[in-house]
Amino acid sequence: MNTHKKLLLTAVSALGLCLSPLHAEFIPLLLDFGPTTPTGANLTNSPYHAVSGASFETWNILGTSDVASGLLWGNGTAATGVTLDLGVSGDNNTVNESIIDFSTQPSSSSALGGRTNTGVFDGNSVGKDAIFNSGSPQLGLKIGGLALDTYYVYVVGINTNLGNFASNPNDGNLIPMNIGALATGDVATLDTDGLSAVNIPNNVFSSWSQGANYARFEVTLTNDNPYLTIFTYDNSNRGFLNAVQIVAIPEPGTLVLLGIALGTLLIFRRRQ
Repeated sequence: MNTHKKLLLTAVSALGLCLSPLHAEFIPLLLDFGPTTPTGANLTNSPYHAVSGASFETWNILGTSDVASGLLWGNGTAATGVTLDLGVSGDNNTVNESIIDFSTQPSSSSALGGRTNTGVFDGNSVGKDAIFNSGSPQLGLKIGGLALDTYYVYVVGINTNLGNFASNPNDGNLIPMNIGALATGDVATLDTDGLSAVNIPNNVFSSWSQGANYARFEVTLTNDNPYLTIFTYDNSNRGFLNAVQIVAIPEPGTLVLLGIALGTLLIFRRRQ
């Protein structure tokens, strides 16, 4: 076997390893909360797609119920073992308004978009519809069954029925959202008092902008804390959850291997 063929086989093998089922975690989990199914350009209209340029289009369209099975990865393959558990806090008049109870699911799923329905929130965008619980300031999502790894987690939380910064920057109805994400055990309740959260003003509509209309977190799941848990709350009386995208962060060694493989293939192509 000549040197060129050996180089080609080595490159193909390395590339195959990078793209093998061992690295299937690089395929995202795409969660769209609310009753509206995205179509056309909105299938790739999300914070994750804007950052990555990826073309995965399989969204899980979810309501207010827990999910024990049947979820799909962004490429349409089964997300075997991945589960979702929704919860809400007590109402604003109780001492439990910071404690999310995962035995109680949110009450409402709405297409929304009554006032914010332009730009990235146009049409059947995954960012426009949402789930929430009237009277409960906090909403929680606990995700089980993910591989123990480090993930980027993109979260959109906005009430698109209230406020329209695009037409009126001084709109008093504009509702920012506080969003947090962390690794936990299989907790029955989550007290968010004292937990870190990012305040998202929800004041940009023309494009996806981290810190303006979505939050991104880096979360590492471990044996002690294997669940990815997300919470949202506003400064009024309802937490909203519109869309979540989850994708594992490639390990540095994998990126090096992929770079070597692609570089070798490029060299081989130039020599032909």
